[in-house]
Amino acid sequence: MNTSDQSLLFNNLISDHSKPEEIVTDFLAILEMTKYDEVRLHQQSQESAIEIRKGPAYGEQ
Repeated sequence: MNTSDQSLLFNNLISDHSKPEEIVTDFLAILEMTKYDEVRLHQQSQESAIEIRKGPAYGEQ
């Protein structure tokens, strides 16, 4: 995660993945983490990247 604002773009997270199942696995893991408030997701529009931030479970600032 970027230490200045504690966020990461989903596109950057999956940029090294070559197999579709790796991308799906990461996406499902992130959704599960969202369910438990470990991360928060934000997307400006349908075409924009998904931003991932620490959630309340990690003492969101």
